[in-house]
Amino acid sequence: MMKMLYALLVAAAVAAGVVLASELSHRDERILFASNPLVCDGDAERQGACLPYFRCDSYGGVVEGTCRVVGQCCVVERSCGQTSEARITYFTSKQYMISDTTCSVTISPSSSIAASDICQLHVTLEKMTLTEPNPDGEV
Repeated sequence: MMKMLYALLVAAAVAAGVVLASELSHRDERILFASNPLVCDGDAERQGACLPYFRCDSYGGVVEGTCRVVGQCCVVERSCGQTSEARITYFTSKQYMISDTTCSVTISPSSSIAASDICQLHVTLEKMTLTEPNPDGEV
């Protein structure tokens, strides 16, 4: 009787293990990304952020390669009158040759990845032309 009870317990444990193993093997794959995405090198010597495959489009970015870990290198570019929520954004303006025009872009970190970690804004000007001052030294 004791042997039969023992055999029944072993059989139940094996069956439970098989069910558990089959449930685990059918789980959806999950990819975890840190809240602070990795910086990657995109095409055309620009930097982007490593994002999951579905996120680049939601930021209005362009995929410029893949990341070493997983995901894709997403490069975001904005122009006059546009807003960006991406961590790395390139601002370009084709209106720079038109005099007396104002061109602005809005950086909105409120819903950005790791928005609470953003504490500075880095601006690199590749080309900037300033108006010469008048004889009184005013612009």
